[in-house]
Amino acid sequence: MNEHIDCKTALSLMSAAVDDELHAEKLQVFQHHVSVCTTCRAEFDAERSTKALLRSKLRRVAAPQSLVDAIRKQTTAHSAGASVSKVAVQAVQEFPFAQAGLSAAKRTWKNSLVNFLYIDPQVQSRSNAFFAVGLATCILSMLVFAGFVHERSRGHIDGTDLQIEHSPASNIFEMTTTVYESGLGTTPAELQTSNPQVVSNYLAKTLGFRADVPSVQNFNVAGSRLAAFGCANGGEIIYRNKSSKSQVSVFVMNENDLSPKQSIPAVVMDYISENPHNFYRKTCPQGRTVTIWKWGTAIYTATTADVSLDLAQITRNPNW
Repeated sequence: MNEHIDCKTALSLMSAAVDDELHAEKLQVFQHHVSVCTTCRAEFDAERSTKALLRSKLRRVAAPQSLVDAIRKQTTAHSAGASVSKVAVQAVQEFPFAQAGLSAAKRTWKNSLVNFLYIDPQVQSRSNAFFAVGLATCILSMLVFAGFVHERSRGHIDGTDLQIEHSPASNIFEMTTTVYESGLGTTPAELQTSNPQVVSNYLAKTLGFRADVPSVQNFNVAGSRLAAFGCANGGEIIYRNKSSKSQVSVFVMNENDLSPKQSIPAVVMDYISENPHNFYRKTCPQGRTVTIWKWGTAIYTATTADVSLDLAQITRNPNW
């Protein structure tokens, strides 16, 4: 065997070799090179393993009609790209992930775009492998994210449809009273736990931001559930005292989600923003006292049916 190839040539042939698309003479030359070149042999093994993994994990699915229509619209906008449009649409419909038959398309800029979107086994094998893995990861991530957004939009936690009714009250104090009384003894907690860290993780997952779970003197965390304040979703942290059978509810919301800002009077907002130790109390027309404070970007309100409790005195940040 007189013919020898260098590493650059071997890399250009690698994808075709993995797909058994080299004729016998070229395949023999390629195999001889990878048998003596440890670098190319390692690259060849990686290429072969990657494509084997993709073939085993990726299943063939039909592309959404909207994607097919979008590609047809873009590629048929220019008469010179008509042949490319036909090939691209067929590739999307029949081979959505890899190795669509694009070699028949003209070598125009449109064909280059198609080769970028669909893996061509004859071009840049290393890039093809990385692109295939990246494409699969992106598609999976999009599906997971879409599912997460859908679940959050429905308020669906652990198989339970949450019916969250937004309060018509005009300010956060009346909202707190309304939400507290509507859920008192009637709405079960979605999360029942005595671990504050579990509650913190639950709120971060359902509300999209992380907040400190306060400690309430002589009270233990009993659970958490979602609540609604105006147009913003919040979380309710439930505390219970076994000896007195009292319940305290602490509600937490993201400051950026509260709209309109008039739900918290400006003078109150300035006061609680000035110092995290500043707790503001207000007695609502219903007769219930509501305490409000701010830690970071989280707004907290708290209330209880036990009129003997001073929530501003017994509530603390566990990090202090």
